[in-house]
Order: sequence, then structure tokens, then C-alpha cells
Amino acid sequence: MNVNNLKFSVYNSVYSLLILSIIHIFVDNFIKNFDLLWFSSSNCGKLY
Repeated sequence: MNVNNLKFSVYNSVYSLLILSIIHIFVDNFIKNFDLLWFSSSNCGKLY
């Protein structure tokens, strides 16, 4: 029973770390794309 609990907690922590890293990657990409969009739109504003 104790070993099962240990396995479960390890699995839970690994799973949550995986989800956190995936979320971090998504957020990072979103922020980069948003910065790129904002930068290009502000450049267009300066051009005209």
C-alpha cells in the first residue's frame, strides 16, 4: 500500500510537471507571436 502511494505521488508530480512545461511552452509561443504582431503593427504605423 505504501509503495503504491509513493508510485502515485511520483506519477502525479511528473504529470503536473509535464502539464506545466507544456503550458509554459504554449504561453511562451503566444507571447512571442503577440510581440511580433504588436511590433509589426507599430512599424506599419510608423511607416505611414
